[in-house]
Amino acid sequence: LERPKLKKILNILKLSDSSYLKAFDDLASSINAGSIEADDNLKFLKSLQEPCKKLEEAEPKEIPSILPGLLFRVRMIWERSKYYNTPERISSLLRKISNEIIKRCKNQISIKDMLDGDVEKCMKDLQDSKECCEEWEKIYEKTRLLIAKKGGKRRWDFNYGSIFAQVDAFIQRCNDLLEICDGQLQFARKGSDSQLPQFGGSKGPEIVNILEEIKLSFRKHLDKIRGSDQDKILDVKSTKWHDDYSAFKNGMKDLDVMYLNIINFAFDSVETVQQGVEMLEAFDFLAKRASIKNYVSKKAHFVIELFNKELDKAKNEYDQSIMKKGVIIFPITHGKYSGIAIWIRSLMIRIENFKKNIDLLTFVDDGIKRPALEKYDSLQQRFRHHIMEEKYKSSWRTEVKEYEDIEVRSKLDRAILCRVKLEEGHGPSSALKTTQQSKKARLSHLESFFDRSLLKLITEVSSWRKLLHFGIMIPNFADEILPQKEHLRILREYVMLVVRDYNKIIDSMDDSDSLLFDQHLQNTDKELSAGLARLKWSTKYVLEDFVRSVSYTHLTLPTIYSVQISVVAVSLKKKK
Repeated sequence: LERPKLKKILNILKLSDSSYLKAFDDLASSINAGSIEADDNLKFLKSLQEPCKKLEEAEPKEIPSILPGLLFRVRMIWERSKYYNTPERISSLLRKISNEIIKRCKNQISIKDMLDGDVEKCMKDLQDSKECCEEWEKIYEKTRLLIAKKGGKRRWDFNYGSIFAQVDAFIQRCNDLLEICDGQLQFARKGSDSQLPQFGGSKGPEIVNILEEIKLSFRKHLDKIRGSDQDKILDVKSTKWHDDYSAFKNGMKDLDVMYLNIINFAFDSVETVQQGVEMLEAFDFLAKRASIKNYVSKKAHFVIELFNKELDKAKNEYDQSIMKKGVIIFPITHGKYSGIAIWIRSLMIRIENFKKNIDLLTFVDDGIKRPALEKYDSLQQRFRHHIMEEKYKSSWRTEVKEYEDIEVRSKLDRAILCRVKLEEGHGPSSALKTTQQSKKARLSHLESFFDRSLLKLITEVSSWRKLLHFGIMIPNFADEILPQKEHLRILREYVMLVVRDYNKIIDSMDDSDSLLFDQHLQNTDKELSAGLARLKWSTKYVLEDFVRSVSYTHLTLPTIYSVQISVVAVSLKKKK
């Protein structure tokens, strides 16, 4: 319009009063105004160049950090631009941003990965894209509210659907594809956790076979998606997708039901806490879909109930045996009080092992486990209190209080043997028949004369030492005798060899045998006098020699037979 030639022509038209001049002037004014508007628009739109360039190269997870700055510049155009601040133009600009975001997300998502490749990577890309689009809507809404809060007549009251209709459709498409990926992980077992866990029990192979059948069924449903136009899967304008996906989703519902049935089938054979925990761990490892995860979580209630039953069982055993004075069976090597304490400790260990299994359920909500664990803690405290307060402090320590004022070793300063007359009915002699007692009234049995209270003390202390981790304190007077426990046991066994052999001979003789072996018995009694008078349990080294001497010299069968033969031979000589 400023060229000399054009101006020359305009002057000619003006001099000739041409009718074209007015039309040309109007057009020139329009062009000038448009040029001014374009320059002004360009000046403001250039501010979008840098963030738009970043948006063009960004991945979905990086886009949300770019959007606030980009939207700030759009807001600046809305507020400062003379020409580009109309609702239509700003709305169109925002719609272009939405389309670019969808484009960037599409470029990131691989349909091949979803169908036959790295399903977990595809899920991550889909999730990033979905979150990116959701974040874009949030950032826009936040900006709109800030403009409204600022006040003024001009607000961002644009048509929301025109800006975000395709964004919402794309978010839904991402959800559909995530559902397919979930099915790949759940039913086809794609991904890093593709191996089946080990299912124990007789139903294990059957469970595995059914899971393989579910896998094959899922592949058939997925083939319908695979056979469709894969380039159209991410196109939100494609209507055929809805038909294909609807058929696939109905098939997924059937597979969900089959999977829940196999979980029920597996738990039908669960009877113990350990079995339940193992089954829960296996299906939690396999559970990828939300519906199946929720169902596995419900089965956790069943396992916790098994744990509660075991706690109730232990409590009932305790109440029946302790509180109601029932029968408690424990080894004879345990003491009266320590034996009961160890039996209670066995209950504690039993429920403790069940609790260790429950602790493995880290994937179960703490709210489900808390009541049972509180019940476990209460029961453990009750058992521990009974061991420490009832059996240890109140009962046993009270009973052995007498030892605090005496020397425990003094209990060993007593003879190793004593005699018990048969007619008194004590000890072994009580088992004899009445007819035998009348014939051997002048004879007597031997008994080991070990202090029974000391033996009881040794037995109790030995058992209490197994509970030292409970805070049991062994008294000092008990520690003095405990190191000799094995030595004293051997000595008692030696002495009992003499006692049993001697008493067996006495029980097997009638009155005539007593006369026959009278001399031999007198010699034996002389040997025994040392054990009845001089030898004590505290005597060192001599006791074993005494036992050998008496047992092998006087109480063995060959010795008795040789005496009998000699007596018979002497009798025959006298008759001759």
